[in-house]
Amino acid sequence: MQLHQPGKDEHEASLLLRRRSLNVICDEAYEHWHGIAEALEDIVDDRVANTSIAKAKVGDIVARRERVSIVFVRKLDGQM
Repeated sequence: MQLHQPGKDEHEASLLLRRRSLNVICDEAYEHWHGIAEALEDIVDDRVANTSIAKAKVGDIVARRERVSIVFVRKLDGQM
């Protein structure tokens, strides 16, 4: 998943989402826009922020497989 500042096309950070994982976005990361580009595999680079937790290293090639995402969003009063 790529994270970028609102209004900017280039992503500044990525997260490697492993199968059967729980990922919580909060604090500054929650203010970024996010998306998952269509691809068959991902190459881990130095912008992946969770390499140690995801047990990956720069240069790894991770094949994608079918996934299901369930998203819960908690908005505070007054936030859009």
